[in-house]
Amino acid sequence: MCYNNSENKGFSYKSRRYVFLLLLIFCTVMTNAQYNSLSDNNIDEKKYSFEFQIFANAAFSNETNQSLKFDYSFKRTLVIYNQQISDNFNICLAGDSYAKDKEKPYQLTPYLKRAYIQYHHQALSVSAGLIVLEHFKYQREIWKLRYVDKTFQNKFNYGENRSTGILLEQKLSSRFSYDIAIISGYNTPIDHSSREFKLMTGQTFNTDFCSFRLFNSIVWNPYYEHVISFFITKEIRKNILGIEVAGEFSNNTQTDEDKYGFSVFGTHSFNNKIMGFARYDMNKNSMNQEDADVLWTGIQYSFKKHLKASLFYKNEELKTSFYGLSVFIH
Repeated sequence: MCYNNSENKGFSYKSRRYVFLLLLIFCTVMTNAQYNSLSDNNIDEKKYSFEFQIFANAAFSNETNQSLKFDYSFKRTLVIYNQQISDNFNICLAGDSYAKDKEKPYQLTPYLKRAYIQYHHQALSVSAGLIVLEHFKYQREIWKLRYVDKTFQNKFNYGENRSTGILLEQKLSSRFSYDIAIISGYNTPIDHSSREFKLMTGQTFNTDFCSFRLFNSIVWNPYYEHVISFFITKEIRKNILGIEVAGEFSNNTQTDEDKYGFSVFGTHSFNNKIMGFARYDMNKNSMNQEDADVLWTGIQYSFKKHLKASLFYKNEELKTSFYGLSVFIH
């Protein structure tokens, strides 16, 4: 849920200051780290990395129920910078852009997407700042088609995929890992912030039969809200099958809505370049009598290591059909 930006101008302005102050601190740390690296004669050792991602979509749809309508958009223009500042510390900065006006998808507004420092030692890591939460990273790695569309829980707003807070992750064995996050609800763009402090916990189990992940998110103040979900995946030769189920329950009957749903998806690799995929989402909430049903099916072709494209068909609630092309450059 989003707060009303017109009623919270003071919060908006202060949050912008905090974000830019955090960015300034990270830039200062990064500069000092580079200086120390040079002074220690480690010039030849690579201690940083850049990553660039572009999601571009073009689609025909019968949204008007009369004729096909053409539309296009840039879903992501992400730049990620990672800097190792010591054997146990590194920082990450990332910027992205979004279209404020859906009628003008070509007018993009940049914003700071990630800004955190991370401590890691053996199988333990602790991150603090504007972080990406582990649960949504796990979903994207399994789905592998984020550039076609968001994962189920991200698409239907079961929690936040990033926020300002602290994240602890630990891999106890090859079979089990866990993560705990305390987030403030302050993220970017600022007007998308929820301002809700949350405790998030996740556990991932890997067995010979399948992979399983359990996730919980809890809000206490000023009301109680609980999100619970699980995710199961199974690899069978050249196929990957998965299902995720999520529910959100709250005692705030005035502004919140209880909701639940599930997603089923599968992929099949014909060879190292061609992959077919299909996915079905169903979501139900207490404010809407009708279910939200979405179906995808398509085929992905990997041209090179850094270029992929998908032709897909998408149907929403058996009413609107999309015939699309998505391109992923990274």
